[in-house]
Amino acid sequence: MPYVCKYLKADTVRQMSYKLVSIGDASTGKTSLLARFGQNTFDEHQRSTIGVEFSTVEHSGVKMTLWDTAGQERYRTLTSSYYRGADIVLIVYAVSDRDSFQNLDSWLQELSAYGDTSTLRVLVGNKTDVEPRTVGFEEAQAFAHRHGLSFAEVSVRTGAGVFQLLDWMVGQIHTRPPVHRPTPKVTRVTPVDTRRDSCCAY
Repeated sequence: MPYVCKYLKADTVRQMSYKLVSIGDASTGKTSLLARFGQNTFDEHQRSTIGVEFSTVEHSGVKMTLWDTAGQERYRTLTSSYYRGADIVLIVYAVSDRDSFQNLDSWLQELSAYGDTSTLRVLVGNKTDVEPRTVGFEEAQAFAHRHGLSFAEVSVRTGAGVFQLLDWMVGQIHTRPPVHRPTPKVTRVTPVDTRRDSCCAY
């Protein structure tokens, strides 16, 4: 079913339009997470994102432009410009992939260099349905606290925690200062040859 925001009154949400950007290593579920937000669907064979892809989703008066960035190293210089003007940046890792967690520092350095200071930044641990788990909840929560990030765990495959996260984000950005949005230059790219139900804790 489509997402329906339960956090705000209908006459308020009709005035909202947000930009959301997802970053993180490849194969952590960024594209699938945005598909859950938009269509509440999951594709087991989701292809990898090339460069930057975006879509606009509107349900119950809440409009969100979803910017899905590639996790591969060769696209990093391309995706950095799309941080600007983002209301929300999701930094996604997989709880079953230790490397994706250890690489978060480099993603945060890039976000600090190119992102807006008023952007809502959320660390998202995906794949809580996958075993074995190599990143603990407490470890990731402590990392988020050290870096001033909000934190949530989800399973995009099962949908656990996904819409609780979305409702929480809508409520948060409604109370934050507006983010300046320069008009991005869109570049076409040719390809190169849960165990714990928790959301949005500090």
